[in-house]
Parts: sequence; C-alpha cells; structure tokens
Amino acid sequence: MKTIAIYVLLVGAPLLGLLGILRAGERIVPPHHVGGEWRLDPAFAAALRAACPDVVFPAAGPALDVSQSGTRAVLTLNDTAGTMLDARLEGESLTATADERSTACGGALRLAATLRPDSRGPELSGTASVPGSAPVPFRAARASAAPAR
Repeated sequence: MKTIAIYVLLVGAPLLGLLGILRAGERIVPPHHVGGEWRLDPAFAAALRAACPDVVFPAAGPALDVSQSGTRAVLTLNDTAGTMLDARLEGESLTATADERSTACGGALRLAATLRPDSRGPELSGTASVPGSAPVPFRAARASAAPAR
C-alpha cells in the first residue's frame, strides 16, 4: 500500500501539473508572424532618401529583413548602412526604432506600421519618421509566402 501511495504521488502530481499547464496554454494567442523578407515600396525609398540623403538602397530595390522572436523583432534595411531597428509587435501594430548610431540618417529613425491581410499576402503600412522631417509613408509586402496562422 505504501508503494502505491508513493507511485501516485511521484507520477500523479507531475501529471496533474502538466494537465494544468496545458489547460492554461489553450488561452494563449501567439503573435502574428512577420519574420522574413519584405519588399519595400520604391516610393518609400525615394521619400526616405529625401529625408535622409545618406540612405542608399541597392539597384535591386529596397527590402527589409525581419528576424522575429515572439513579440520582439529586429528589422534590417538593405541600405548601404545596414540600418537595424529594434521592433515590438503588439497585436497588428508594429513599432520600431533605430538610434542615431545605427542609421545613415542624422537622427533616430522610427517606424510605426500596421499588419494588414491582403489577397496577395500580408502587408505592412504606416509611417517612418526622422526628427526634423515630415513622416514618410511606409508600405511593405512579404517577398515570399509566409506560414499560415
């Protein structure tokens, strides 16, 4: 009888704990997937260049590479400076900032965008801003198919 009680305690308690964790996890909603490569609207590249003359994109076109881990992400522009922005995803809103040391612009670059579904794939749209300049309209489309959510 003592052996059965020990067995129930050593096996049953962890099993009940695991079932509780699984039950609690059913209510967790994962963040949207934004990782991967995004094609930037050429008009954005031209407008950003007007605000920041040192931002130069390659002839292949402006792009954005997103490395995501949960609600945090790092956005890397394919400009000559390799501008990196630290980002946070909250629901369908993405906000990103680069400090003045990591951008070709003379000041901090800030990006605020909304993730929108589209028949051709997801799209990010919003504005990019640099202190001392007017906000620049921002639009990006996923370069390749993303996993379904």
